[in-house]
Amino acid sequence: MRQIKLHVKFEGNMMNIKKIFNKTILTLGLCCLTNYALANDLLIVNKTQQDSTCRIIKKRSQKCTDSMEGGKGITRAGKSNTVSESNIRVACFPDVDNCLAYVYMNDHCNDPVVATIRFGVTSGIISEPVIVAGSGYNINTTIGSFQVEITESKNQPLTN
Repeated sequence: MRQIKLHVKFEGNMMNIKKIFNKTILTLGLCCLTNYALANDLLIVNKTQQDSTCRIIKKRSQKCTDSMEGGKGITRAGKSNTVSESNIRVACFPDVDNCLAYVYMNDHCNDPVVATIRFGVTSGIISEPVIVAGSGYNINTTIGSFQVEITESKNQPLTN
């Protein structure tokens, strides 16, 4: 009986596996960066005499934007406020591209809702805002934009 010795080298195959792995990681990283690059900050322009906030509605929780660090979730009366894409991601997680917000005309989300807005961090405003009749406010925006303007309506709010 004759004995045969085989010498197997895996170095070439290991290099190919490493190359494939590195290319896969690079591709995934670029895809993720593209998703983040398409995201934008949300500009809120409050042309009223009242502060405004939003309650972000999720499946398991509801959180008022007044709790955002540094008061970034409160748009002061007569001022503009830029809410960063990263703050929106945190507030809307895990559904960052289908976020529902109830708009309030105060700094703590406890007055009646004046409107609802649906938006996403990569798509902007998804649908026309729903404005509560008789609230005394208008929400002006365009689908696909990252800007919301709040104004007082010409009609007086309904009284009880």
